[in-house]
Amino acid sequence: MSPSGWVFAACIAMLSIALPAGALESEVEDDAPQLWVLLDPSLDGPTRTAELARFMEKAVEGVTHAQYVVGTLYRLGMRHPARLVERDDAEAARYLSNAAVAGHLGAMAGMAELKLRSREYLEALLWAHAYAHYETLRAELRGEDPGSQAMAASMIQRAQSGVDADEFERYFHVFLSTHDGRIRQALERESDEEEPDGGLEYVSARSRSVFVNELVPPRQQMYLPGAALFLLEVGPDGRVTRHLAVDSLPDENYAARLAQLVRSTRFNPDPGTERRTALMPFSYDDRTIRIRRD
Repeated sequence: MSPSGWVFAACIAMLSIALPAGALESEVEDDAPQLWVLLDPSLDGPTRTAELARFMEKAVEGVTHAQYVVGTLYRLGMRHPARLVERDDAEAARYLSNAAVAGHLGAMAGMAELKLRSREYLEALLWAHAYAHYETLRAELRGEDPGSQAMAASMIQRAQSGVDADEFERYFHVFLSTHDGRIRQALERESDEEEPDGGLEYVSARSRSVFVNELVPPRQQMYLPGAALFLLEVGPDGRVTRHLAVDSLPDENYAARLAQLVRSTRFNPDPGTERRTALMPFSYDDRTIRIRRD
């Protein structure tokens, strides 16, 4: 089915959080120690500034994950929990777009939200459709069910109003003609590699979803589907001993709210290890919107 043919279906409203899913996953083995330094606001400024310079250097050299991290920092600015740089939409677009066309799904979602914020709806719709399209492909390559894709559906719904359908079709066709081969190769390569999950398996409950009415205070309730990516440190008993937010979509508030769930999450114990580190995405789905494939 053509990505432009996505349609939406209303579901029974039920607040829930889908626990570790694949929406924002990325490589972590090589960057984990540096990410702890970069993102921890309790560390001294010069150390973190030096680490930021190293990430920027790697981003300029074309390292996809570094481009995503730096672009995310610029997209959220001082509202990112790391509080490292001022918001700069031009720099955010520069780094995130390069990571996105290299196959990074989190960067595609970040570009969609960036363009929604600036009311550039044609570009926002492009990136939202790209995210939905390649998230589906990623799931297929891994033999997984893409699920409701609520965050993608929400981005498309918010972007498509006022966008001419024929103009978008032409725009998206050019995008696919230019970038599809490279993105597919990246996703295929990723699907062949071992999951960078630090050997973690979620064991908090039988279900991968939990109700959040009691976890999230009314003043902090989330009104759109979204997600946050966390860098986790997990102890031998399976408890999260440390966590830092890497990304937050659609805005910076989701990481703060989902952090409550992160702290209570339990993973498989492993007495033989001192600690395990992984990037772990947590997604929020209010069950009111989904992508339906006819």
